[in-house]
Amino acid sequence: MISSLKKTPLILLVVLLSLSTFQPVSTAAQSFESSTTIPTETGTSIGIGEPKLSSSNNFFSFFSLNDNKNVTYSEDVTEDSITQTIYLEPSMAGKTIEIPFVLNNGEKINLAKDENNNSNGASNILDESENSIGIITTESASDDVTISAEVRNDNVLELYIDSDEIAEPTQLIVTMSATYYSTYFSSFSWITRSGVMSLSLTHKPYLTGAKNEYDALVRLSDAWQKVLAVHSSSTNWYNTTGMKDQFTCHFNHAASKNPWNLEPSRPNVGYTKTVLAGCNP
Repeated sequence: MISSLKKTPLILLVVLLSLSTFQPVSTAAQSFESSTTIPTETGTSIGIGEPKLSSSNNFFSFFSLNDNKNVTYSEDVTEDSITQTIYLEPSMAGKTIEIPFVLNNGEKINLAKDENNNSNGASNILDESENSIGIITTESASDDVTISAEVRNDNVLELYIDSDEIAEPTQLIVTMSATYYSTYFSSFSWITRSGVMSLSLTHKPYLTGAKNEYDALVRLSDAWQKVLAVHSSSTNWYNTTGMKDQFTCHFNHAASKNPWNLEPSRPNVGYTKTVLAGCNP
């Protein structure tokens, strides 16, 4: 009886210390600081915070005062992009890496998902008006490593290392880019082809140079929004749905063709028939 009483204060101390380290997760977007940010087309700045292993990777981390969640990474910055190269060790298989993004002006991360609702972390960065002002892409340096993703609080990207094992140390490359019309197109003009008005877009290799299907999804969405922003106010513009189908068709089935010609007078027949008609129904 006496020995059990002596142990009680120690147990209480451990519990109190562990509870003191616990902080409830906010449901609102969190604000993060970053030593490096890049400007967007709307005049705001965005950046990436330090990646860490999620505390949910280990139940006992709740009770640990010295839980090491640091992730080894390097960072490369250009005028319009920030790339983090995260170094993955075999012990990180089946764990989650959290990457906080510096989005302090109402922006949010919008994951690109395939028809099965899967995502590898590639995302559009949307401003308060739901317009895409940038993209996030992810790429694994090893075929043995696959990634699945979720977003928490609109600005924390959670990347789950969806692999049973990692055979040897490898890399996960995460790039955030602020994008502009000039990111995708070198020139444009309204021309007449066989008596039909056409928006002729000369695209850059970056537009169709995606490294995986999720990367392609965010570039397609982002580039189309740039086209809308620049050209939809033209007196030559109408039939937006049909124009979008023509644009998507060129992206998916005529990537090597340059320029792309989008013609508003073409009938709006739906995407499938647009493809069957060679992108200009």
